[in-house]
Amino acid sequence: MYHVGSSRETPGKTGFAHLFEHLLFGGSENVPAGKLWKILEGAGGQNNGFTERDITTYYEMFPKNALEKVLWLEADRMGFFINSITQHTLSLQQNVVSNEKRQGEDNTPYGFTEYVIDKNLYPADHRITGRLLVK
Repeated sequence: MYHVGSSRETPGKTGFAHLFEHLLFGGSENVPAGKLWKILEGAGGQNNGFTERDITTYYEMFPKNALEKVLWLEADRMGFFINSITQHTLSLQQNVVSNEKRQGEDNTPYGFTEYVIDKNLYPADHRITGRLLVK
């Protein structure tokens, strides 16, 4: 769990925490894209992640005999992902994150409810201006 979420973003420039959540699933210098899931599934586990206002969380569920492997994978992901990002990967994930915003907020009933509530509850300098949009 990392103390990074939409509440820490600059108004008008939102979605970066969610974008990095996606990028960190894209592989690293030592574990190519898609291999993380294969290793976890091969050990009998699974993983996922999510981003909220104040946190970004990654989690794995796995048998206890895979603990050392999973800790290594997680440390590798956090320490060696940056050099594996290409312009293509970045553009692809920006599109995915923007599409999730369209599906989850823009095109759903009451999709802007959270935004309207936040706008009326919090002062402008503490307001969340959007959770998923990458500009």
